[in-house]
Amino acid sequence: MNQKTLTHQCCREYLEETIFGTTSFPNPEVWEKEIGLLGIELEIFPFKISEGLPVPIRIQDETIKLLDILINASATIAGKAIYEEEGKNKNLLKKIEFPNGDNFQFEPGGQIEICINPCKNLRELEGRIKAKQNLLSKITSEYGIHFAQYGTNPWFGTEDLGLQIPKQRYLNLQNYLDAISPFGRKMMRLTGSLQVNLDLGRDEDTRIKRIVAANLLSPFATAIFANSPVAAGKINGFKSYRSNIWQQLDPKRTGLLPLEKIIKSWKKEDVVGEYLKFALNAPLIYIGENPEHILASEYTFDHWLQHPINDHSPKITDFINHLSLLFPEVRLRKYLEIRSVDAPPKEWQMLPVYFYTGLLYSNLVLDKTLKLLMPKQENIKQMLTESVNGFINDDLYHLSREVMKLAIEGFLGLPSKFKDKTQVESMVSFYEKYTSKRRCFADDSIEFFNKNNYIKC
Repeated sequence: MNQKTLTHQCCREYLEETIFGTTSFPNPEVWEKEIGLLGIELEIFPFKISEGLPVPIRIQDETIKLLDILINASATIAGKAIYEEEGKNKNLLKKIEFPNGDNFQFEPGGQIEICINPCKNLRELEGRIKAKQNLLSKITSEYGIHFAQYGTNPWFGTEDLGLQIPKQRYLNLQNYLDAISPFGRKMMRLTGSLQVNLDLGRDEDTRIKRIVAANLLSPFATAIFANSPVAAGKINGFKSYRSNIWQQLDPKRTGLLPLEKIIKSWKKEDVVGEYLKFALNAPLIYIGENPEHILASEYTFDHWLQHPINDHSPKITDFINHLSLLFPEVRLRKYLEIRSVDAPPKEWQMLPVYFYTGLLYSNLVLDKTLKLLMPKQENIKQMLTESVNGFINDDLYHLSREVMKLAIEGFLGLPSKFKDKTQVESMVSFYEKYTSKRRCFADDSIEFFNKNNYIKC
């Protein structure tokens, strides 16, 4: 593709190739044997205990060199520190990468992100994330540094943590979001999620169905797995405060993909067209040639295509960077990046993965899911708004129960090489303990906080 002249059509072609191009298993015979790849990205909060209470750790703190500790611990299992290559950040740690492609990355507020590369089955996925968590457990034993899993940091506020990764990208993002509301800093510094990354599917029809279903499922996943009722040491009035923060962030780059046109046609042209419209209408955060230049708020990517900024016109690399700064509930890449779930408690951390694979990787249950939720399509956006309060809304609760039952049905029907009996038992146990009783993880935290006036470590 021409790097000098970018057009609307070039952007469309890039998206079409991304969403409907080469599959994860290009060989049809391989597809017949495999269910689909899956990966996760889990964000966790480091902290220490002082006099019985949590205290924040800055990942580049002079007294507690967490990054050095993490680099040295990772090296014991062949982890390699990768540094930024360009500009003034060339000595800044980019990630710690392992031979299988898994890595530790770092978020603006000091969150550590455990990224697990695509796996062929759940057994492999669970083994790989446990290997990284075992590494962190050794750090806890040796240095007293703990790692918590919640949708929002329950102990510390934005100023307690600060902007800990001085990348120009994060500085630009913070400046852009500061001009909208205080929620930008909260998102960058306080939130933790479990992103579920799943195969789009073998054929065009399956891909469209999974994209539609993943968007329709957003409010139910948010409510079912809500785990952020406490922030900065106080109960915040939400079950998923993380989701509330994201929903207040910037409506031009977050939210749900409009589905009306897609559901009427079921054509890839409309999937690509709706995502392209979303991307082109989103404001620019920065331009690569001059990242420190502050842009006018009305400068969208569409505007940039038609009007050079500082004599600079966008290239395809600029469009790709712009796509990475969009934060919908379901981001479309060469796979589904599902972003609706709070970081769950460690003992339940795989449940959202079981949930989505059961609903999306079983063709029979995928159709049942669409049949259940498509009639509610006009109300899904409102349900997403209400999902931050868990199951207060009766309709949301009753549909969540039906969705969870379908997830169990679909998961149970997946081949034994993809999942095992104990994982099925976990699905059923979770439903009986939480969803069927109109509860979520947040309810446990609220009860503990009210009893002890602090959140457990």
